Amino acid sequence: MATGPIHMTLLGLPALQRAMAARRQRLANRRATNARAVAAVDRWVQQNFKQEGGLAQDGGWAPLAPATRRARRRGANTDAGQRILQDSGQMRSRWKRTWTATRASIQSGVDYARYHQTGTQKMPRRAILPSEEQIAPVLVKIFKRFVGVSIR
Repeated sequence: MATGPIHMTLLGLPALQRAMAARRQRLANRRATNARAVAAVDRWVQQNFKQEGGLAQDGGWAPLAPATRRARRRGANTDAGQRILQDSGQMRSRWKRTWTATRASIQSGVDYARYHQTGTQKMPRRAILPSEEQIAPVLVKIFKRFVGVSIR
């Protein structure tokens, strides 16, 4: 049996290369998808504030200390109308949301939010941000859809 070189001609190779380049370009531009991801995390954070930590893995924020209730701006000594971490509303409303084609981030606009997120020796932890386990399914869904649309 004689063997020799095999010659192949691929038909449509330039069209395939153009199609793959277009898909690669669409996959590289995640700006709109990153914006959707930031919006999803922001919705989670705002809902968590609304439920006073009810979405957090800890199962809700620790109640305010009596001294904190007395020191509140509204001056009330009762729990009525005193929402946890929402005395002035600054921590809830001041979030920096940024996204580009390659990055997305959301961070609190107040420095003291990190102490509530992690807790201190004198202050209980009151998780504001979702854990990776909590937000990953939402983000996976967003990016799965993006990839599916991009590679069509």
